[in-house]
Amino acid sequence: MSQYDGPKIIVGINRDIFHNPIFNEVEILGKTLLTAILCCKLIGSLPLIDDFRKAQEIAALYEKPLAIAFNLDEALSDKLFSNAMENEFIFVKDKGGEQSISMVILLDKKGREITRVGYEGGPVEKFAAILKNRFANYQKLSFDFEKNCSDEYLETLYQKASELGSTYYKEKILERGIAMPKGVFFQMERYAGLVNKGEKESAQAKEIREIILKRDPNNEKGSRLRLALIDFQEGEGEAKKVVEPLEIYIRDFGKGDADNLPKIHLLISEYLSVRANASIG
Repeated sequence: MSQYDGPKIIVGINRDIFHNPIFNEVEILGKTLLTAILCCKLIGSLPLIDDFRKAQEIAALYEKPLAIAFNLDEALSDKLFSNAMENEFIFVKDKGGEQSISMVILLDKKGREITRVGYEGGPVEKFAAILKNRFANYQKLSFDFEKNCSDEYLETLYQKASELGSTYYKEKILERGIAMPKGVFFQMERYAGLVNKGEKESAQAKEIREIILKRDPNNEKGSRLRLALIDFQEGEGEAKKVVEPLEIYIRDFGKGDADNLPKIHLLISEYLSVRANASIG
């Protein structure tokens, strides 16, 4: 077998596809890449892949993010959008038909979700700028986390991951934060997550709650209020029993929490009023 000595001319393929910057210096070495290219359409100068699996292969090959487009035909066909994107992403059109919202889901080169961005009309250049900005924020988040950032910076990174919608890094940061010997921020996040999943009475949830209570006995971190609110939201049965966690908080910590005290009283009052009206009805 002769040694490969450079790109080959593929007979029958529209050669205009190779003028697109994203396909510069393409070397067709196997059927996989050839098939992927055959699945690609050019809308303006924006490569749009019809096949999700092939789109993943191209995104991985060029180490570019994959953008799954839902109901965005008009924006994708706009040259202003394709010019603004500068071929930074590989776009694939969703064919599921179940998603009625116009949006893009961005995936990194490993297939992990980066973020979701809705589109409600308006300048397509602005939409492109938002997508590029979200990806830039994700790259910085990834770099900061992988470079062993300080424990003090973890909370900031967690907030950034939450705002971005990066479930992967949110969970990775949470795991590292939980292992820290001090603080209650990440324990509270884990506890709230378990409660949301209906696992408040699980052994793990109870263990984390005990850690929170021991680390913040005087509510200096505000954890006692958050626990009281969670207990209130999860409460069932008689109205008096449901508001009991808030009343206990007022008794134990109300004097030191002048900012939240009126809000807690109002919350209790409104809840009891709703329950009273419901019983009358």
